[in-house]
Amino acid sequence: MNKMLSLKQFFILFFATLIPFLFYFFGKTGIAGFDGYYFLNYACHGVPISTPAMALLFFSWLPCSFLIAKIVLFLLCFTCVIFVALIGELFNQKHGWKAGLVAFLMPILFFTFIELENEQLSYPFLFAAIFFFYRGQKWDKIVSAGLLIFTGLFLWEGAAYLAIAFALSDPFFWLLGIPILIIWPGQFISKMLPDNQVSENMMGRIMDTIEFGFFGFLNPLRTVLPQLLFFFAIAIFNAKFSILVVPFLAPCLLCLIEEPEKSLFWKPISKIRLPLKIKTWLEKNGKKYFWLAVFCSLVSQGITCVQHSMPSEEQIVEVQYVIALGQGQVQNDWSYGHWVAFYGGETNSHSNWMLQQPWHEGAILTSEYLPECELKKQFSDANMYWCDINSFKK
Repeated sequence: MNKMLSLKQFFILFFATLIPFLFYFFGKTGIAGFDGYYFLNYACHGVPISTPAMALLFFSWLPCSFLIAKIVLFLLCFTCVIFVALIGELFNQKHGWKAGLVAFLMPILFFTFIELENEQLSYPFLFAAIFFFYRGQKWDKIVSAGLLIFTGLFLWEGAAYLAIAFALSDPFFWLLGIPILIIWPGQFISKMLPDNQVSENMMGRIMDTIEFGFFGFLNPLRTVLPQLLFFFAIAIFNAKFSILVVPFLAPCLLCLIEEPEKSLFWKPISKIRLPLKIKTWLEKNGKKYFWLAVFCSLVSQGITCVQHSMPSEEQIVEVQYVIALGQGQVQNDWSYGHWVAFYGGETNSHSNWMLQQPWHEGAILTSEYLPECELKKQFSDANMYWCDINSFKK
């Protein structure tokens, strides 16, 4: 039987989640990421967007406020942390709730929730579906399936991958998994393929996204192993799916910390002879310093968000400058497109590299070198040009 979190545990998880977000709230101008400005452009300026129905409804209600958007992201992240803690308790009743803390050793958890897209709205429902799937009480399978169907239809079609993952362990989910593979085979494969032009869809970023979570593979829990390996394999090819590794890997890592003697490699490790003083110190202080490492990781992630997430303050200035230079008509590298649109410019280069337009006369913001045009301003990562009608004539 899975018990409820105590009030103390709830507040520990709350304040742990809050630590990196405090840096985000007060140290970051705007929100992080690229596509979030596409959705905020609808919330703030009513510019039409293409997204599932419930996500569209949510963004129609969202106030035009960076701070409120960040608070929403914090609450979404905290909800996911709570479900990771509850999943952990299914495998370790005494210490399982700490899986919610251990999850932050995988940076993808926090860094997923500094961007505002329809996927972020879906993750609490998907993490809840995972909890009910493993709890396995009466009606839990139906609740889990219902959450997947709701999420897939109205928030993010990626819920289909979780249905396939569950079907690896439970024939009940064949009712969802088989129709998905029959009706949606092309899209099912194509959406998990990498796109190395887009950072969140790159191949081979799993080391960056999971980091210390890899130690959880020293103690893979048999119950979660099929789903863990399924999403780990997909995340190797497409970093976007790394967030769905977290609820499966965090309980493994937590159990490794609290019950190392049950890990696969405990016997050979235990045979290593350490000096008595070192062994005694590790037994007495090892866990304490481990949790200190979790705290340091939270602080580090918050600082990294402020210092390195895009758009930087300089990039926002670049966008505003080129909009003024072009009197609203802007040409730009496609990655700047949603920022340009949000701050009042008009551009046809946005969303992905396939929509990059060729240069012509007017104001241009690009990292390219354009010697045929007049350099108006130079920034650390881009240049501002004005090109006349003769600039591109051969």
